[in-house]
Order: sequence, then structure tokens, then C-alpha cells
Amino acid sequence: MAARVSECMALVALIALACSAAPVESDRQAPGQAPQSREIEPAATRAREPVRQAPTGPRVPVLDCTPTQEIGYRRGREFPITVVSIDGRLVETETATAYWAMQLAAADDGVELPIYSGFQSHQHQEYFYKCYRSCSCNSCSPAAKPGHSKHQSGSAIDFGQWPGVIDWLNEHGKQFRFFPTVKREPWHWEYRPRRNKRRRKVFPPLCTQEAPADQLGSPKLGSSET
Repeated sequence: MAARVSECMALVALIALACSAAPVESDRQAPGQAPQSREIEPAATRAREPVRQAPTGPRVPVLDCTPTQEIGYRRGREFPITVVSIDGRLVETETATAYWAMQLAAADDGVELPIYSGFQSHQHQEYFYKCYRSCSCNSCSPAAKPGHSKHQSGSAIDFGQWPGVIDWLNEHGKQFRFFPTVKREPWHWEYRPRRNKRRRKVFPPLCTQEAPADQLGSPKLGSSET
């Protein structure tokens, strides 16, 4: 009888040990453990809402000062436009100069202003507009008629909605002549310099003749005039 009791106790101990070793699924994070983040693969085309990602800290954008001539559109009429590349996004030169001064100020406040979309070619705008009308691609996102998009005129920038970005822009964007123009798109901002050139704010030049074509970090800035 004693042997039978010993065998039963040993069996109970083995079962208890197996249960304690079995993994238990839980949504709770251990104290002090950083929450798991899900990385979202960047969209190949401009989506309705720029992808939110957690930045690791203010980062100086990659600037390519090589000027590129493109065809811009304003109210359906084409005109020559010059663009440079910031983080691989084409941005009209005047808009890029104002943006660069703005992102430096934001970086001082610990905020990065990532560019999600800048200048759009006519071909790209035709694609987005086709997707919008047919709802067959690009998440059926609203798009202006080709030739009438502010992205084609070079004045619009879509910013990634990282934590603090929109709040910073709402507070400081107008100081650099950037304004939100689409209520349903808080990421969409447009550079609108004063029409009177005498009253127009002059930002430090973005690219100088001495600056290399490909720049990592801040470009050589000239004197500032206000």
C-alpha cells in the first residue's frame, strides 16, 4: 500500500512539473520590458495616411544638392521646375530651402520631420488619380486631377506622422511659411512664401557651389536674413 501511495505522489509531482514548464501565452509585458513594435513595410506608392513609425531620435536627412529639371504644373499649365533630393524624395528648391531651415529648428526641439512625399511628376499624378477614380489601387485615396495637384506645383510636402510631428508643425510651421491646407490630411502641408518679395523671409541657402553633390548631414549654410 505504501508503495502504491509513493507511486501516486511521484506521478502528481511529475504532472505539476510539466504544467509549470509549459509556455503560457499572455498579452501583458513584463515590468520594465519595452512594448513590442510592429514594423510596417513602407508603401510603394503614396498612401492615404503616411506610415507611422517610432523614430529613434532626430536624424539629419540625406541631402543631394544635384539640381534636376522637371516639368511642374499649376492650374493645368506646365512650367519648368527645379528639384533636389531629400531622403530620396524630390522637393522643389525653394520649398526644400524652407523645409531645411524648419527641420533644423525641429531637431533642436528633439523632433524629426520626415518627408513622405514631395514633388510628383505628371505620370505619378495620373496614376494616383486613376487609382482614386477606379478604387483599384493605392487604397482608393483621394487625389487631385493631373495638372492641378499642389505636389505637381512643388509647394506641397506630406510628412510622416511620427509622434510629435504634427503638434510641432501646428505650433511652428507658419514661422517657416508652411501651412496645413487639407483638413482631412493633417500630414499635408504647403509652403506659401509671401507674394511681396521685399517682405518674404529669406532662409539660409540650402546648397552652395562649394557643397558636394551628395551630402550626409547639414549642408553648408550661408548667412541668414530675415
